[in-house]
Amino acid sequence: MKQRLFYTIGYHRLHLEKTAFLIFLIVLIVSPVLFGAVHPYAYTLMTLGVLAGSCLLLLKDTKESRLLIPRTDLNFLFLILLIYLFFQITPLPDAWVKRISPETWRVSQVTSYVLDFLDPNRQDDAWLPVSPYGYPVRASIIRFVTYGLFFFGFIRVLNSEKRIEAAVFAILAVCCFE
Repeated sequence: MKQRLFYTIGYHRLHLEKTAFLIFLIVLIVSPVLFGAVHPYAYTLMTLGVLAGSCLLLLKDTKESRLLIPRTDLNFLFLILLIYLFFQITPLPDAWVKRISPETWRVSQVTSYVLDFLDPNRQDDAWLPVSPYGYPVRASIIRFVTYGLFFFGFIRVLNSEKRIEAAVFAILAVCCFE
């Protein structure tokens, strides 16, 4: 007997993979229309949609006791870029940062004088991240993970000819509209 892929939530039956596909399709349509998802409200909606779709796929995988990660040629590239972004905000010894990024080291030396002036009792820990300003790197990590979840999730739900045709039609419609 074939196991059903439906969960009962209250009185509604919810097909997780189909719902994830619809969420990813809505994100694919709405994000470019909202000024390319570069404004905070646009990428917030995009991120929430991608996270909702990814959570539905994760819930489906948990119910089936498996985790499906599509095997693509981009998996290695995604992993390397993610490691690079985390490397940018990981504190390293002062001597390493001086060797890897002399400009960051110089900025830290200049700012240490200001910080010492503001707080004479400050303890200098001599560990610096390679990036002199971490907020953009952390924001890039969040966006990059969101894009990766969208890519891997959307590939997972494009498992029938009907869905592929719907996705291609949506992309063409958005392109014509733009």
